[in-house]
Amino acid sequence: MGSVFAAGDLQRFEYPVFSDIERDSEGTPLSGGTYNLDVKFRSEYTSVSRDPKGPYLNGFGEFRGSIFMSQWLSFHGRAQVEYSKLSQFEWDLKRETNLFVVQVGNLGRFPFRLVVGRSRSPFGLNEPVLKGWYQKQFKDDLYQSPYNTTYFSWDNKVNFILDFGISMEKISKFKSGETVETKNDMGRAFSLRFIYDFPILGSARTIFSVYAHENGQRRGSFGLLMIGDKAEETNFDIVRERSTPDGKQGDFKQRIRIAYKGPLQGGSRWSFELNDEINHITVAGLYYEINLVKYLWYTQGFGYRRMPDNSKDKGGILLFGLGSLL
Repeated sequence: MGSVFAAGDLQRFEYPVFSDIERDSEGTPLSGGTYNLDVKFRSEYTSVSRDPKGPYLNGFGEFRGSIFMSQWLSFHGRAQVEYSKLSQFEWDLKRETNLFVVQVGNLGRFPFRLVVGRSRSPFGLNEPVLKGWYQKQFKDDLYQSPYNTTYFSWDNKVNFILDFGISMEKISKFKSGETVETKNDMGRAFSLRFIYDFPILGSARTIFSVYAHENGQRRGSFGLLMIGDKAEETNFDIVRERSTPDGKQGDFKQRIRIAYKGPLQGGSRWSFELNDEINHITVAGLYYEINLVKYLWYTQGFGYRRMPDNSKDKGGILLFGLGSLL
């Protein structure tokens, strides 16, 4: 997350998806004729006990950028790639563009922002600390929404932000044994997120969210994010979902995440994350990162994984990796 401290305001850390690239490295809001580009890449070797498919060799890349046409108009995008070694001569490559939007307004300069394009609807905190292979093991379906999204943000420039989003997707219908998508049949989802800042142990942010889809999905979320005086981060997030498809009682889901990212001291830091699904730990990990040279990081991790639908599929994790941030 970027440095987002406005003069006269409570210390702020802008959570929403891309607001950390609305300001430069000095915390100054970006304006017309400027752009921002971030590139991240990580390669990892992971061994999991009791897993006959391992060890794993994976690579993860993220490309994120913004173009600011003026103080009022900007474009933002983010793409992710992932490769995995399946065998000695076979690799699997996945690509996804999960953010491509046009934005009117800028919370760095104005009290409002309108976002239209490919993006998730504003919901929850969803701030994982552990990346790469660890993050792959955690299903984020409780944060998903249709990707065709329009949402509006209003910031009182003192201590709270209000987000309201509408997302839409095509509904697939079966006809003569084939799946058919029609332009007139759209599924809609609505979300509302209230973000409130207050000073405690540095700076703290609370996030209250609700989400409703026409297919019967109903979600609620509470998140707490704290940043200390040394830029250490602690966050807690709980999401609960109750689905009622076709008016019938559906499954109940609950996810809890507790995470900590230590301060960067002497070019290194520790991070910890625990994910729980209905009182069963699914992924827990401890990460150690050290900056070898300017753009190169070495990581070593220890952890535990348990598949939520199979109590016997569990084991310890040992991970080594190299990553770069350009």
